[in-house]
Amino acid sequence: MSNSSNFIQIVNYDGDFVGDVSTFIKEASLQKTGLDYSVVTVLGCQSSGKSTLLNRLFKTSFQVMDASAGRGQTTKGLWMALNKGVDDRNIVVVDVEGTDSKERGEDRQTFEHRASLFSLAVADCVIVNMWYHDIGRYTASNYGLLQTVLEVNLELFGHDHKDKAKTLLLFIIRDHAEAQTPLAALEKMILKDVHEIWDEKVRKPEGLETLPAERFFEFKIVGLPSLFVVPEKFNEASTELQNRFSKGKAKASDKFLKDTYSREVPADGFPIYCRQVWETIVSAKQLDIPTQKEMVGTFRCEEIKVQVVAGLQAEIAKMNALVEKGEDPNLPAKVKAVLQEGLEEYSEPASRYSKDIFEKKRSELLQAMKAALGRPVGLHIGHLRERLAREADRRLAAAVSTKGDKSSSDSGASSSREEKWAGFSDTVNQWKSDALKRFDDELEAFDTDLPEVGKVSFEGTEAKAAFGVSLSASVERIRGEEVQRLRAAVRESVSRELEKVDALLENANLQGDKFWNEVSEICATSYRSCGKTFNSSAGGLGLQMGSEEGGVEEGGEKLLQVLGGGGDAEASAEDSEAALLQVAALEIEGLLRARLERVAQSLPQRVVEKFKVLFEADEDDTPRQWIAMSPSEIQKAFVKARDAALPLIDTFEKLRVDTRTFESCPAPVEVKRRFSKPVFSEGRKEAVKEKATSMMKRECSRAQEIQAAGGAPAKLPLWAYFAFLILGWNEIVMVLSNPATFFFLGILAVVGIVAFYTGNKKMMLDLGRQALGMSTSFLLPVLQSVHSAVAPQVRA
Repeated sequence: MSNSSNFIQIVNYDGDFVGDVSTFIKEASLQKTGLDYSVVTVLGCQSSGKSTLLNRLFKTSFQVMDASAGRGQTTKGLWMALNKGVDDRNIVVVDVEGTDSKERGEDRQTFEHRASLFSLAVADCVIVNMWYHDIGRYTASNYGLLQTVLEVNLELFGHDHKDKAKTLLLFIIRDHAEAQTPLAALEKMILKDVHEIWDEKVRKPEGLETLPAERFFEFKIVGLPSLFVVPEKFNEASTELQNRFSKGKAKASDKFLKDTYSREVPADGFPIYCRQVWETIVSAKQLDIPTQKEMVGTFRCEEIKVQVVAGLQAEIAKMNALVEKGEDPNLPAKVKAVLQEGLEEYSEPASRYSKDIFEKKRSELLQAMKAALGRPVGLHIGHLRERLAREADRRLAAAVSTKGDKSSSDSGASSSREEKWAGFSDTVNQWKSDALKRFDDELEAFDTDLPEVGKVSFEGTEAKAAFGVSLSASVERIRGEEVQRLRAAVRESVSRELEKVDALLENANLQGDKFWNEVSEICATSYRSCGKTFNSSAGGLGLQMGSEEGGVEEGGEKLLQVLGGGGDAEASAEDSEAALLQVAALEIEGLLRARLERVAQSLPQRVVEKFKVLFEADEDDTPRQWIAMSPSEIQKAFVKARDAALPLIDTFEKLRVDTRTFESCPAPVEVKRRFSKPVFSEGRKEAVKEKATSMMKRECSRAQEIQAAGGAPAKLPLWAYFAFLILGWNEIVMVLSNPATFFFLGILAVVGIVAFYTGNKKMMLDLGRQALGMSTSFLLPVLQSVHSAVAPQVRA
């Protein structure tokens, strides 16, 4: 393949397409001209001056024959050059190997047919180069070639003749002398021959038999004087002819070319078009120009699309690097800029092709750009989702959290806590709606309005779903915290009410049936109070009974199922109230059981305390005089007190609360089962009974010892009394001189003597304390006054 800055060979002598037309078009700066170019080819006999004519008209540099060296084939194959002679028009000039070549011999017709077919497929104007003296001859005047041209054109464009732009057949008659034969006469003769060939020799497809040649062609005939005989006139005529190829140097009626390429293939697609047309011709396939154009359009639009996407990768890589570090607030603007830039870079060259192909590939380009931008946008949306989820979580916590709030039962406090619980579902629904709207608003920042395309959006369904999951998780977490606070509030309310039970437990002589009747009433009051106080709170929080099989776990951990706000499974008011009552019942049971378990730890002492109250005093609550009682009487008192005290163990063995109060619970059987569980085991019960009995026996033994001793102290010798009197004389005087001291010692002496003889030390100590209190309050001031008045007289 020969190649220079002026021209290139596109088809070699062997018929192979070898030209790098794409590089040629780029170097000629035609790639961005769109349809603003034309193609001119030339057909004619070998050595008829075709290349010379093209060089003169378009200032090309095609190789020409050296006549001094003899006549022979000069142009081999097809050559292409860019016009430099017509300065206001882009013209691609194709020089075609001459026909009737001796060198090709009998095989020439195949190449001639292919060259003609190619010329008509690509050219706006086909120059038919004829010599004046050959007109009227069939072979010499190239009428055989003309027939081929007409048939090939019909083959190419017959099926779309209604919409096809006509090809200009420009007959240039060389060595014409107007004085010899007027051009008008020659024009008439040539057109007559063309019509005869069209009507009689050209084979027409069915349905096109009556169509005239003018339906497919424009015919123009131009004469050129002899280059060698009258070179001045040749130059003058060729300049005039050259001007008719110009846009602005000739009248509209004289112009040879339209303003745009008639084949409607943009310049950047022309190289592909040429190659595909030639390869289709060589493969002997049916050459369908519309199909070729569509193939070129598809190829070029695809090529442009790929180039655009590749050109955007560097900018997208920068976006990726930045957004991987965190949320980029400028990313939406960058994404819009990339989409707009990519569409502009594609539309400018691709819009010159078929609208359907252009729009199809444009749609593919948008999808490709969105796919390329998907990673940075996805990362950004991920950061956005996390940020909005954190912010939403904080806002929800601030709106509904009751941490630190006081109960409405506290003195002087508002009911803000219960109000927040009651309005929890409404608050959550509004909060979730606001959060999702904010997410949508942030996502819409990526929406881009593109000319002729409309709005381009990025799919955020999965991200929004994940965001919704985050919101639900926040709701469930905060709701769970509030449920625990609600349960704590219920527990606090129950605990306050059960403080009344503590007062009942302080009675050492409590009676089992009476005790449990009062406890049952306290529990019922607490149960009803919880239902009234926290009913709205439970409804707002959406409480519902758990669905776990096997009942409620110990401690109620599986009791409640907290449902998401706004969901289909949202608890009804009745469900929430039922769940609340169940919680209240179980809290009552748990707190009451805890109290009895504490009582059970000191139950032997409680039993003995009750025993001593009954054993050490008679029915009139008078202290027993053990010394005055017989052993059988002491034994009888012991048995009676023991039998009255031991049932206290049965009183605290289990919770004997009237569970009919809890019939309104959703699981009354479970509540009854929980209340019926023993506080301590049968083995522990026996151990308590055994220990208490042992302690009671020791108390009885002490009473028996006092009774056996007869209550009399051991007799002292007489000298001991004299010794006490002498040695303690000073102390006796001091006591007798101080009435207060004398009075206190007297009371202690009386209490001690009575306690010793009766054996009931505890009762006498209580009486002593009371006597001392009374003496201190009333008698002591009187005695001090008397002492102050009498003492001076005694000393005097």
